[in-house]
Amino acid sequence: MFSSFVLLGPTETAYVIYNSRTGYPTEVLMSRQDFYLDIRESIKVLQELDIECSDFALGSKDKIYYGQFRGSELKVLSSDGVTDTVLTPLPMIILGIHINKDSQIILGLREQGHTIASNESIKVLQTLNIKCIDFALGRKDEIYYGQFHGSELKVLSNDGVTKKVLSTSPMIILGMHINKDNEIILGLRVQGCPIKVTDVSSRQIAVFGESNKRKLLIEYDQRGKKLFSYIWRISTDLHNNIYAIDLFENLNGRLVALERSGGVKFIYEGHSGVNSSPTPFNPSGIVVTNTNIIIVSDKDNHSLHACDNWLTNLNRSWSNISIQFVLR
Repeated sequence: MFSSFVLLGPTETAYVIYNSRTGYPTEVLMSRQDFYLDIRESIKVLQELDIECSDFALGSKDKIYYGQFRGSELKVLSSDGVTDTVLTPLPMIILGIHINKDSQIILGLREQGHTIASNESIKVLQTLNIKCIDFALGRKDEIYYGQFHGSELKVLSNDGVTKKVLSTSPMIILGMHINKDNEIILGLRVQGCPIKVTDVSSRQIAVFGESNKRKLLIEYDQRGKKLFSYIWRISTDLHNNIYAIDLFENLNGRLVALERSGGVKFIYEGHSGVNSSPTPFNPSGIVVTNTNIIIVSDKDNHSLHACDNWLTNLNRSWSNISIQFVLR
């Protein structure tokens, strides 16, 4: 049985965590810089889903659209638990999924490029020859992407025109995201070994604002330790806090949550009820709902991990807090 927690603070320089069931304090964090929350034991099971996917997206009425891991069928899981195949097998494996404001589904396909499909008729509208690790949608549903192993961020407009947005040379573009304020957030790495981190290597998150000028660069935590190995996916919440999936050499990983200023909020490495040495946390996709629920897919364990929105704002008053968890 998992407990909810109440967090009271800050009281001068200390944060005090109380167990809401017993009323006794369980931990005191002595400064904001030490605010690394081990949230595993406060998670409770809400629902079990048998989903194995590399990415997913939330549609209307909180339907979950996903492509099965290493599969080419687009499926949808409705809130009443019914799963349907909504798009017949595509010629390539589905890697990424986005849904725009017109309910069109944009799929990233291995090697072939990107396919745009209508959510209403579920038919292929357009196929684009784009090779990239990740892509994001702008305010006008234009497609932003960094070419595979490249340093140029490009944008494809709705009328089919491709333009260069900015260059991150010599850094290579990895995961990317565009937040509600139209800021572009990029995961970056140096040339060379994709994941292994050394003293001279660099892994960064860069935030670009108006006129595509860099506003923020995140590489180290508050103690001066390098934060990232391979920034696979990025998302943000309503307060523009940043959530990054960070992968290791064995493709296991963690979720790194960052404040708007770049400070670490928490690092989530899976849940003890699901993840262990034989079944490590294997994050692959992330979405944040309109109510600030952070959902991360754990592909090798057929699981979805969901963190409640109390984690997303350190500046609010705290009440009965729980972290929600959805698994297999």
